[in-house]
Amino acid sequence: QPDVIVGLPQGHVVPANQQLDAAEATVAVQIDADTYITGYEFLVGDPQNVSRVSAWLHDPDGFEPQPIEMEVIGEYDPFAPETEREKTRLRPMPRGPHFLGPWVKGDGPVLFPETAGRKLYAGSSIQLRVEYARPEWDQDDWSEEIRDNTQLGLFLGAPNEEFDLLVESKLIESAPFVVPANTEATRQVEYTFEENAQLLGIEPHLGPVTKQFRIEMFYPDGMIRTLA
Repeated sequence: QPDVIVGLPQGHVVPANQQLDAAEATVAVQIDADTYITGYEFLVGDPQNVSRVSAWLHDPDGFEPQPIEMEVIGEYDPFAPETEREKTRLRPMPRGPHFLGPWVKGDGPVLFPETAGRKLYAGSSIQLRVEYARPEWDQDDWSEEIRDNTQLGLFLGAPNEEFDLLVESKLIESAPFVVPANTEATRQVEYTFEENAQLLGIEPHLGPVTKQFRIEMFYPDGMIRTLA
C-alpha cells in the first residue's frame, strides 16, 4: 500500500451532458522529515471517464535546495593512490516544480529501480490535474453527472535508507508553431545529457493532430538507438 495518499480535497463532479472537463488542486504532502519517493500509483476513481492524470512535485515555499555530494565515476586506474580512487563533487539540485508522472488508461503503479529515489522535502506539495472525457460510444449516459475522487499514492523510502541513483525529470518542449491548413508538418526537439544518466522512462504528451512520432538516442560514439 502507498505510504502517503493525496487527492482532490472535495473530489470533482462533471456536470450532466458535458463531455470534457478538468479539475486541478495542489495538496500538501504530510511527512515529518525529508525522504525519497521510490514509486507512485494513480488511484483513479472513474477509469472509464478519466482520460489523463498528471502530477507535479512542488518544493516548500521559499525553499532553496542545497547541493548534494555525489560520487564522480571515472576510469579505473589500478596504480592510482588509494586516496585518489574515490572522488566526490557537490551537485546542485534542480528547482521545482518537478514533473512526477502521468496516467493514461491501462497504466499501473510505477516503481523505481532498487536504490533509486526522488528527493522529497518536508513541506512539499503535489499538484494534481485530472482530465475527463466521456466516451463517444456512451452518449446515452451523458445525462447523468460524474462523481470522481481520483488520488495519487506515493511509496517512500525507509528511514535512513541509502540511495545510489537520484531520480529527476527533464522537460523537453517545443516552441509554439502553426501547421498550415491542408498540409503536413514535422517538428523536432532535442535534449543533451550533461552527465552520466540512466533513462527510466519517456512520457510524450502529443496533441490530437499528431500522426506519428519517433524518439532516438544519439550516443557519444556515434551509435543511434530508436527508443520509440
